[in-house]
Amino acid sequence: MEIIDFKSILGTNEIKQFIKNVLVKNIHQYNSEIEIDFKMIKINQIIPFAHFAHTERMKIAKTNLSKLIASNLTPYEIFATHENGIGRIVFPPIVEKINDDYYLIDGIHRLLIASEFGFDDVLCVAAKTHDNLPLPCTPNKWGNIEITDTDFPIGKNLLNINRQYFRRATECFNSQEFIFKSEKEFSNIINNYFINH
Repeated sequence: MEIIDFKSILGTNEIKQFIKNVLVKNIHQYNSEIEIDFKMIKINQIIPFAHFAHTERMKIAKTNLSKLIASNLTPYEIFATHENGIGRIVFPPIVEKINDDYYLIDGIHRLLIASEFGFDDVLCVAAKTHDNLPLPCTPNKWGNIEITDTDFPIGKNLLNINRQYFRRATECFNSQEFIFKSEKEFSNIINNYFINH
Protein backbone atom coordinates (compact mmCIF):
# COMPACT_ATOMS: atom_id res chain seq x y z
CA MET A 1 0.00 0.00 0.00
CA GLU A 2 1.30 3.44 -0.95
CA ILE A 3 0.74 6.39 1.39
CA ILE A 4 0.38 9.83 -0.22
CA ASP A 5 1.40 12.74 2.00
CA PHE A 6 -0.85 15.76 1.41
CA LYS A 7 1.97 18.07 2.52
CA SER A 8 3.81 17.14 -0.67
CA ILE A 9 0.90 18.61 -2.66
CA LEU A 10 -0.61 21.41 -0.58
CA GLY A 11 0.56 23.87 2.07
CA THR A 12 -0.88 23.80 5.60
CA ASN A 13 -3.36 26.63 4.95
CA GLU A 14 -4.52 25.00 1.70
CA ILE A 15 -5.04 21.66 3.48
CA LYS A 16 -7.04 23.44 6.18
CA GLN A 17 -9.16 25.21 3.55
CA PHE A 18 -9.73 21.94 1.67
CA ILE A 19 -10.98 20.20 4.82
CA LYS A 20 -13.14 23.18 5.77
CA ASN A 21 -14.71 23.21 2.30
CA VAL A 22 -15.43 19.47 2.56
CA LEU A 23 -17.09 19.91 5.97
CA VAL A 24 -19.18 22.92 4.92
CA LYS A 25 -20.39 21.23 1.74
CA ASN A 26 -21.23 17.86 3.27
CA ILE A 27 -22.38 18.53 6.84
CA HIS A 28 -25.52 20.62 6.78
CA GLN A 29 -25.11 21.84 10.38
CA TYR A 30 -21.87 23.60 9.41
CA ASN A 31 -21.57 26.83 7.44
CA SER A 32 -18.77 29.06 6.19
CA GLU A 33 -18.38 30.64 9.63
CA ILE A 34 -17.09 27.39 11.13
CA GLU A 35 -13.55 27.67 12.45
CA ILE A 36 -11.19 24.73 12.10
CA ASP A 37 -7.69 24.15 13.33
CA PHE A 38 -5.22 21.27 13.56
CA LYS A 39 -4.61 20.31 17.17
CA MET A 40 -2.71 17.60 18.99
CA ILE A 41 -5.29 16.44 21.52
CA LYS A 42 -4.98 13.85 24.25
CA ILE A 43 -7.22 10.92 23.40
CA ASN A 44 -8.55 10.67 26.94
CA GLN A 45 -9.73 14.30 26.70
CA ILE A 46 -11.88 13.54 23.66
CA ILE A 47 -15.45 12.47 24.43
CA PRO A 48 -16.80 9.70 22.15
CA PHE A 49 -20.42 9.05 21.24
CA ALA A 50 -20.24 5.53 19.80
CA HIS A 51 -20.90 2.44 21.92
CA PHE A 52 -19.56 -0.07 19.38
CA ALA A 53 -16.52 -0.29 17.11
CA HIS A 54 -16.43 -2.68 14.17
CA THR A 55 -13.72 -5.36 14.01
CA GLU A 56 -13.01 -4.98 10.28
CA ARG A 57 -12.70 -1.21 10.54
CA MET A 58 -10.32 -1.67 13.45
CA LYS A 59 -8.13 -3.84 11.18
CA ILE A 60 -8.15 -1.18 8.45
CA ALA A 61 -7.28 1.52 10.99
CA LYS A 62 -4.42 -0.64 12.31
CA THR A 63 -3.00 -1.17 8.81
CA ASN A 64 -3.25 2.54 8.00
CA LEU A 65 -1.61 3.59 11.26
CA SER A 66 1.26 1.15 10.71
CA LYS A 67 1.79 2.62 7.23
CA LEU A 68 1.63 6.19 8.56
CA ILE A 69 4.29 5.42 11.15
CA ALA A 70 6.47 3.71 8.52
CA SER A 71 6.09 6.80 6.30
CA ASN A 72 7.13 9.13 9.16
CA LEU A 73 3.77 10.93 9.10
CA THR A 74 2.06 12.23 12.23
CA PRO A 75 -1.09 10.36 13.21
CA TYR A 76 -3.54 11.56 12.02
CA GLU A 77 -2.72 14.17 9.46
CA ILE A 78 -4.68 13.93 6.21
CA PHE A 79 -3.28 11.37 3.77
CA ALA A 80 -4.35 9.12 0.94
CA THR A 81 -3.87 5.41 0.46
CA HIS A 82 -3.32 3.79 -2.93
CA GLU A 83 -3.43 0.05 -3.42
CA ASN A 84 -4.34 -2.23 -6.35
CA GLY A 85 -5.31 0.75 -8.50
CA ILE A 86 -7.73 2.24 -5.96
CA GLY A 87 -7.00 5.28 -3.81
CA ARG A 88 -8.87 6.83 -0.93
CA ILE A 89 -8.43 10.10 0.92
CA VAL A 90 -8.32 9.54 4.69
CA PHE A 91 -9.27 12.59 6.72
CA PRO A 92 -8.02 13.32 10.24
CA PRO A 93 -10.37 12.55 13.13
CA ILE A 94 -12.89 15.37 13.50
CA VAL A 95 -13.64 16.73 16.95
CA GLU A 96 -16.01 19.54 17.78
CA LYS A 97 -15.18 21.95 20.55
CA ILE A 98 -18.26 22.76 22.61
CA ASN A 99 -17.50 25.01 25.57
CA ASP A 100 -14.26 23.51 26.90
CA ASP A 101 -14.83 19.92 25.76
CA TYR A 102 -13.87 18.07 22.57
CA TYR A 103 -16.50 15.67 21.20
CA LEU A 104 -15.56 13.06 18.61
CA ILE A 105 -17.55 13.53 15.40
CA ASP A 106 -15.55 11.06 13.26
CA GLY A 107 -12.61 8.75 13.95
CA ILE A 108 -13.58 6.24 16.64
CA HIS A 109 -11.62 3.34 15.10
CA ARG A 110 -8.50 5.43 14.46
CA LEU A 111 -8.42 6.73 18.03
CA LEU A 112 -8.96 3.29 19.53
CA ILE A 113 -6.08 1.90 17.45
CA ALA A 114 -3.84 4.88 18.25
CA SER A 115 -4.45 4.25 21.94
CA GLU A 116 -3.70 0.55 21.41
CA PHE A 117 -0.39 1.57 19.76
CA GLY A 118 0.50 3.65 22.82
CA PHE A 119 -0.26 7.15 21.52
CA ASP A 120 -1.49 9.52 24.21
CA ASP A 121 -2.43 12.27 21.78
CA VAL A 122 -3.16 12.51 18.07
CA LEU A 123 -3.56 15.24 15.48
CA CYS A 124 -7.23 16.10 14.93
CA VAL A 125 -9.27 18.66 13.08
CA ALA A 126 -10.89 20.74 15.81
CA ALA A 127 -14.07 22.39 14.56
CA LYS A 128 -15.80 25.24 16.38
CA THR A 129 -19.19 26.64 15.44
CA HIS A 130 -20.31 30.07 16.59
CA ASP A 131 -23.55 28.83 18.08
CA ASN A 132 -22.39 25.69 19.95
CA LEU A 133 -24.61 23.16 18.18
CA PRO A 134 -26.54 20.77 20.44
CA LEU A 135 -25.01 17.33 20.90
CA PRO A 136 -26.33 14.73 18.41
CA CYS A 137 -26.74 12.02 21.07
CA THR A 138 -25.76 10.98 24.58
CA PRO A 139 -21.96 11.01 25.12
CA ASN A 140 -20.17 7.79 26.03
CA LYS A 141 -16.87 6.89 27.76
CA TRP A 142 -13.89 5.14 26.18
CA GLY A 143 -14.07 2.22 28.60
CA ASN A 144 -17.66 1.48 27.57
CA ILE A 145 -16.96 0.95 23.86
CA GLU A 146 -17.34 -2.66 22.73
CA ILE A 147 -15.45 -4.01 19.72
CA THR A 148 -17.73 -6.33 17.77
CA ASP A 149 -18.20 -8.13 14.44
CA THR A 150 -21.75 -6.75 14.27
CA ASP A 151 -22.24 -3.56 12.28
CA PHE A 152 -24.90 -1.92 14.43
CA PRO A 153 -27.22 0.69 12.94
CA ILE A 154 -26.68 4.29 13.99
CA GLY A 155 -29.71 4.25 16.27
CA LYS A 156 -28.22 1.44 18.36
CA ASN A 157 -24.61 2.65 18.25
CA LEU A 158 -25.49 6.21 19.26
CA LEU A 159 -27.89 6.44 22.19
CA ASN A 160 -30.78 8.92 22.15
CA ILE A 161 -29.76 10.19 18.74
CA ASN A 162 -31.35 13.40 17.50
CA ARG A 163 -30.99 13.13 13.73
CA GLN A 164 -31.52 16.87 13.29
CA TYR A 165 -28.13 17.43 14.97
CA PHE A 166 -26.35 14.30 13.78
CA ARG A 167 -23.25 15.34 11.78
CA ARG A 168 -22.88 12.88 8.91
CA ALA A 169 -19.08 13.13 8.77
CA THR A 170 -18.38 9.39 8.62
CA GLU A 171 -20.91 8.92 5.82
CA CYS A 172 -19.28 11.80 3.94
CA PHE A 173 -15.69 10.62 4.32
CA ASN A 174 -16.57 7.03 3.39
CA SER A 175 -18.42 8.08 0.24
CA GLN A 176 -17.31 7.36 -3.32
CA GLU A 177 -16.47 11.05 -3.69
CA PHE A 178 -13.08 10.56 -2.02
CA ILE A 179 -12.06 7.43 -3.94
CA PHE A 180 -9.83 7.78 -7.00
CA LYS A 181 -8.26 5.50 -9.61
CA SER A 182 -5.66 7.81 -11.11
CA GLU A 183 -3.50 10.78 -10.24
CA LYS A 184 -5.80 12.95 -12.37
CA GLU A 185 -8.90 11.85 -10.44
CA PHE A 186 -7.06 12.56 -7.19
CA SER A 187 -6.17 16.07 -8.38
CA ASN A 188 -9.75 16.65 -9.55
CA ILE A 189 -11.15 15.85 -6.09
CA ILE A 190 -8.88 18.44 -4.51
CA ASN A 191 -9.37 21.06 -7.23
CA ASN A 192 -13.16 20.72 -7.17
CA TYR A 193 -13.24 21.75 -3.53
CA PHE A 194 -11.30 24.92 -4.30
CA ILE A 195 -12.99 25.85 -7.59
CA ASN A 196 -16.55 25.33 -6.36
CA HIS A 197 -16.22 26.92 -2.91
